[in-house]
Amino acid sequence: MEIRKAALHDLPLIQQLAQEIWWPTYEAYISEAQISFMLTQIYHLDALKAQMAEGHSFILLYQDEKAVGFSSYSFSQTVCNIHKLYILPDLQGMGAGKQIMNYIGAEAFVHGATLLRLNVNRNNPALHFYQRLGFHIAEEVDIPYHEFILNDYIMERHIEDADC
Repeated sequence: MEIRKAALHDLPLIQQLAQEIWWPTYEAYISEAQISFMLTQIYHLDALKAQMAEGHSFILLYQDEKAVGFSSYSFSQTVCNIHKLYILPDLQGMGAGKQIMNYIGAEAFVHGATLLRLNVNRNNPALHFYQRLGFHIAEEVDIPYHEFILNDYIMERHIEDADC
């Protein structure tokens, strides 16, 4: 698998991947209305462009020249905030997510970050994936987001070297 930095022309591909990944990922524990709303709010092309303009770096994961996942992250002083990490369902559990996290960790290290931080829905099985990678729950939060409440954990992991 290969990781490539995404550019503006890749945003429609990220939008398409989000549509393919979000439904099977979230339908078991958030409502259809919330999934639709979040996809419209976060993955509208203008919203993705705005995220890039705000400093979010997007990467795409390819397998045999086919995009199979994506991630985004940004830096705030010594913290690398991971905003998105999504892999097509049939490739989950096969090391793709770890490969992306290693890439982000190495980027964070180069940029002088000492902490990786992300939010994960409290009911998301990915919680265990992040724990296996050394993340711990720093805080439990309920975030009002329009008419919804995001029931999340804030998870963190210290960066000790470039090999994350």
